[in-house]
Amino acid sequence: FPSHDNDGVFIEYLELSATSASKFEMILDTAAVVFVTVAVYQFVELMSDRAVAYVMRHKEHGRDIAATLAPLIASTMKFFVAVLGISFALGVLGVNIAAIITGLSIGGAALALASQDTIKNLFGSLVILSERPFVVGDWISAQGVEGTVEEIGVRSTRIRTFADTVMFVSNAKMADAMIENMDMRNVRRFKSTVHVDIAAGPETLQRFVEDAYRDWE
Repeated sequence: FPSHDNDGVFIEYLELSATSASKFEMILDTAAVVFVTVAVYQFVELMSDRAVAYVMRHKEHGRDIAATLAPLIASTMKFFVAVLGISFALGVLGVNIAAIITGLSIGGAALALASQDTIKNLFGSLVILSERPFVVGDWISAQGVEGTVEEIGVRSTRIRTFADTVMFVSNAKMADAMIENMDMRNVRRFKSTVHVDIAAGPETLQRFVEDAYRDWE
């Protein structure tokens, strides 16, 4: 974070009054805090994307885990970076952070009631990541939605349907839902209808059956 000595040397050249110099120094410190916060925020996002790309290119195992965990970890880290950055910026501006925290603790009961769904979704995401009923890239069917999992976030799971639309399902519902994971099947059953010319003889049919078995093997 900013050095007050360097700010003082720079401000001396401006020949400002004591009050103006103090305010200008506060603005510079706040701008520096905001700049560092934004830089760290972008760095976390960049490292998350680079980590996933590296695993996809160089690792045979763990690709699904990396694609699933990296966005969630990055979102959590960016949240804490933003909170710390705002706290430092408010502190530089002279805002009493302790008073704000005290005020939040007084309204904690109301906040807890209002954030029940958020807490449920957070625990739902932890359940999904620990039990792994699906990972990013899986074809699943749950809560009346069928499609490919694109992202497992802190609050919801993003699913792209086969109509190329995107559905967001809360993690709390996903954790309690009956999930059908198509990609966990060992074999896939399919039905095919073959139309045969009525004029085809037994030899032709026998040859067709033998060719079909040979292609299957």
